[in-house]
Amino acid sequence: MKYDDLEKISHLRESGVLTEEEFQREKEKILSSAENVSSAFSWNAQSTPLLGMQENHYCAVMHFSLLLGCTALPMIGLVIPIVIWAFGKETSEQVDIQGRLIFDWLLSSLIYIAVAGCLIFFGIGFVLIFVLAICWVVFPIVAGIKAIEGKAWKYPCSISFFSAKAVISSAKNPEQSVNTDKSSKTDKGSHFSARKYQ
Repeated sequence: MKYDDLEKISHLRESGVLTEEEFQREKEKILSSAENVSSAFSWNAQSTPLLGMQENHYCAVMHFSLLLGCTALPMIGLVIPIVIWAFGKETSEQVDIQGRLIFDWLLSSLIYIAVAGCLIFFGIGFVLIFVLAICWVVFPIVAGIKAIEGKAWKYPCSISFFSAKAVISSAKNPEQSVNTDKSSKTDKGSHFSARKYQ
């Protein structure tokens, strides 16, 4: 962490090992490298406008568009998120990350629906379909709100098909969300990796 390194070189300066010039040079290196890492791995919602929207709002719309599947034309809820993702994934890494999480949920829920369909004959399937219907409404709303806050949220019970080893963070989070806000990262000294997913 940069504060530990700064403290070490400060002690070296006080003990006479480093001159003032060497101290300033090392201090500049530490601060600039910490800033580069922070800016490289933080989600700056101001940086990439998409269709006139900031990144976080664009990602939220992508999640909320899943709710269109609850209408009379459920295929719209499958197609629209894919179109939104395809349009923005090359421009924004965060759009790609959020889109992969959505696809994990879409594919997982299709598997759960198939299983529920098989279990209808045993009477359990109706309960599972009811639970899935609630999840189809609740999960996109939660994920959209998290996206507005600058977080990528893994849909509970979704199987990692597309996001496995490709998306968020290797650090576990009890809320299943990864805070990509720049200020919270520098305060905690942790770094967001957009290349791995637990």
